[in-house]
Parts: sequence; C-alpha cells; structure tokens
Amino acid sequence: MSDPLTCDVAIIGAGPGGAMAALACARRGDSVVLIDKASFPRDKVCGCCLSSAALRQLRSVGLERILSTRQAVALNRITLACAGTRATLGLSSSYSLSRSSLDSAIIEAAVDAGATFISATASLGPCDDDQRTLLLRSSTGESHDRTAFPAMRVRARVVLVASGLASKLLDDAPGLESIVSPASRVGASSLFDDGPDCYRAGELHMAVAQHGYVGLARVEDGRLNVAAAFDSLFMRECGSAGRAASMVLEDARLPTWPGLVHARWQGSPWLTRTRARFAASRLLVLGDAAGYVEPFTGEGMGWAMEDGVAAASLLSTPWSEHTAQQWDHYQCQTVRPRQRHCRLLARLLRHARLVPAVLSVLSRFPRAGGVFLPQALS
Repeated sequence: MSDPLTCDVAIIGAGPGGAMAALACARRGDSVVLIDKASFPRDKVCGCCLSSAALRQLRSVGLERILSTRQAVALNRITLACAGTRATLGLSSSYSLSRSSLDSAIIEAAVDAGATFISATASLGPCDDDQRTLLLRSSTGESHDRTAFPAMRVRARVVLVASGLASKLLDDAPGLESIVSPASRVGASSLFDDGPDCYRAGELHMAVAQHGYVGLARVEDGRLNVAAAFDSLFMRECGSAGRAASMVLEDARLPTWPGLVHARWQGSPWLTRTRARFAASRLLVLGDAAGYVEPFTGEGMGWAMEDGVAAASLLSTPWSEHTAQQWDHYQCQTVRPRQRHCRLLARLLRHARLVPAVLSVLSRFPRAGGVFLPQALS
C-alpha cells in the first residue's frame, strides 16, 4: 500500500452536508479530501425541494447562483390532498432542483476552492493524538484524476462523517450506533419523463393517506420527481414502492398513471433515527448520518447544509478535548429542536380522519398554513 495521503479534513459523503463542509473548509485554506462511493452526477433517494433554510445556507457560502445556473424551478404553491379534500397554499423562497444537479454543483464549487474529490468506499481506521486514519477502496476504479487504485490510506486531522442514512460506516463505533424510531417509515423515490399534465412546474403536490404520503414536483429538465414515505408493512403488502405510491394517490384522489407502478424506484432504510452521540475522537457526524426525522418536503437538505457550515466553523480552531462535546451540544440544542416541527407534523399526517378536516379549514383560511407547514416552507 502506498504512503498515506495527509490532509486537515477528510469528509466521507459528498451530499449537501459533506460538500458544503468541504467548500467552507477549503475556502478557509484547509487541505480537504472529499470522499464518496458514488460517481457524480447521480440521482439520489430524495425529494427535490430546496426550502428557505437550504437557500439561506447556499447564500451564506455565495452559491445562490446555483438556482439560475442550474435552472431551478421556483415553487409558488403547494396542493395538499387527502381523501378527496384539497387545500392549495402559497409558497415563497422554495425551489425544486434534482439532487444530481444540486450535489454536483456544490462539489464542483468545493473542488474549485481546492478540495480533492475521490470516488471510493471508506472505512474507519485507528486514531492517535494527532490524526485519524481512513482506508479507501476504489468503488469505480477511478479517482478524481482518473487514477485507478486498489486501496489507499488517508490520514486527517479531523474526519467528518456525512455518509447518509444507509451508511454502515459507524455500526461498529461504540456509542455512535444508529437508533431507529419504532414508528419510522421507509422512503422511496423515482424520476419520470412523463406524468399527468396537472403536475405542473412550480407547484408541489402532496398526497396523504393513512399508510404514507407522496410528494410530486417537476425539476429543472421537466421530469417529475416523486418522493414518498410509507409504512414498511404497507409497502410489503403492496408488493412495490410504485404500487404503494399509486394507492396513496388514488386514496387522496390525485391522478396516477401506468408508468408509476412499473418504474424503477430507489429505496431508503428507516427514515426517523438518531444517535446517542454525534462525535468521537477527531470525528464529527453530520447531516442525515447524525439523525433524521421523517420529512415533509425539503427540510433534510436544509438541515444537512446547515450542519456542514456549522462543522466547518467549529473546525476553524484546533481540535481539543472539548470539540466533540461542542458538536454533541450543537446537535442536541440546535438541530433536534428544528426537527421537532416535522416530527409533530408526521404524527398528524398519520391520522387520516383528521387530515381532511384540517385541509378543509386551510382551503378556507390559507394563511393558517403557516401553522400547519414546517417553518422552513411557510
């Protein structure tokens, strides 16, 4: 094995949280290695909505131009539907943009700032007083400079883990195990070239039923992004995510189409989860890897971006024995309270008999949507 690559910050996971952290650290002058097992651009199991919280983070690092250069679609309203009852509410400061385009744009900005991107699978190695070691194995046979490598080591002053919900990277790390909520749902998404014309660009549709909900929005190239959260038993009974999505739309009285059932869907593991701790020696966990609450639309990307910027800020001073404690405190005192609104809303949406009554009120008093919708979208 060759000599290790050394850096100030190694980041595992190049989604919005990891890429934002890489950008902020690289701009400060840190040597940064950004690692992801995927090759970009790539689609992701996710909705496509950028909430006002996400937009604030893009502005904070000077990347608001992504909205125009990547032709993001402004979302002007949201239509909520349940059991035939509908309410349409106005939206502001919200956009739809495919994850393939968003993630690539932030990664490109980080690389332009000096970060090194490597496509590889990472595993944690030993940690000493000064550095933590990672072992990388090529996932594509190529790195950012098209140089193939069978394995390599990275030694970093600090490692940031932003590897998402499905990552098993920390499964064997004492105290950092993922804790799944007993009531958690599973996620699924797909992109469609077609779909009924009623799903127009600039409007977000949400279909709510007893066993899950489905969000639909057009992205920058006109495709229809469909993202959903289902009770796992319901999806198993349906036989596929496509069938489950079709049944939720039918129950909400929103149009469905044949391609929905037969499409290729990407799935995610249990959505609602957390960790007892979010840091260890020379290691911080952020974004979805730190914890997630069943989303409504777009909150997860906002939380992840904010985590990335906050982690970079924390690392502006040398690592000390208090750094891990500061990050644990930030997650518990800042991130978890911001997820509380989504947690309460998710519980409300499970009461299928109550939701139509709420929507009926909202249809007559749309300004009350500020109470119903997550703060990031209202």
